[in-house]
Amino acid sequence: MSNLSALAAGILASLISLLRWKQPPSPAPARDHIERGSAYIDREIALSDRDLFEQAISEFDHAIELEADNAEAYASRAVVYHKLGQDQQSLADFSRAIEIKPDYAEAYSGRGIVYHRRLRQYQQAITDFTRAIELKPDSAEPYFMRGVVYHDLEQYQQAVADYNRALEIEPNHDQAYAWRGGAHHELHQYEAAIADFTKAMEIIPHHVGAYTGRGRAYAEMGHNQQAIAQFNRAIEIKPDHAAAYYHRGVSYHDLGQAQQAVADLSRAIEIEPSYAEAYIIRATIYTKTGQHKRAVADLNQALEIKPDHATAYMVRAAAYSKLGQHQLAKADLDRALALGVPVVYDQDQS
Repeated sequence: MSNLSALAAGILASLISLLRWKQPPSPAPARDHIERGSAYIDREIALSDRDLFEQAISEFDHAIELEADNAEAYASRAVVYHKLGQDQQSLADFSRAIEIKPDYAEAYSGRGIVYHRRLRQYQQAITDFTRAIELKPDSAEPYFMRGVVYHDLEQYQQAVADYNRALEIEPNHDQAYAWRGGAHHELHQYEAAIADFTKAMEIIPHHVGAYTGRGRAYAEMGHNQQAIAQFNRAIEIKPDHAAAYYHRGVSYHDLGQAQQAVADLSRAIEIEPSYAEAYIIRATIYTKTGQHKRAVADLNQALEIKPDHATAYMVRAAAYSKLGQHQLAKADLDRALALGVPVVYDQDQS
């Protein structure tokens, strides 16, 4: 999947929105506990105090003690468990809510999010989102979230179809525009991608992911100066946005501005030390500027993070060759070939 992680926050927002369902009121006093639990979640979102989630769980526990078949209490507790990373408990609570209320569309969506974002069980997620769509065909969120699953599966045409439907229902769904822009990018439809990212910015002017996405599309079209302007804006909005530094570094590299490229790639690595691609591009620059030992060090790091990264082996082979370590170079080229990437031996790297 392409680097769309900056846009994934929309999934969490969708999950939190599960707490805003307009369900039939639960009988008091269970209702009082559910409302207090929801209030704790509101406060946690505002204050980033995770202890408030534990208090929310306590309130939902009390609601369930008072009314064992309260589907809303189970679903609300499931959302908190998800936020705390307790995915099996979250899954169990969403499943219990569905067992109590089989037409609970939002519980299917919530469980689909757990299957997708945490457990990586994509087909189960698609099944749950599809069921939510069947129960509430005029709700944008299940279409959007199913589109994201298709996106992660690299089924971009199906993803676009779901984003389209979400936008028909909710024309100001900024995340649907942003993710559809990402899908268009993967389909090499760069003008369409730029249009979608631009629309997302019109809705949310400080949409970091949309600026980064639009910059990537400009870069693919060879408009690196325009791309850099977009990455600059993303960094202004979010100074610790590793992807923007990485992609700006790539654009500087493509423009032959090695010093600026290395500075940006180094900043991306500083922010996100597991950014394998940043190490690889920086190593590529080091090989071109005769810093072969530095290149090897970067590629060693990249391969610790992604042991099967064929490009890392190819670039390291070039660095080893320049260092006169031909056996190691051959071993890396063989490894790259074994991973299915065709390698053309460059005599200039010998």
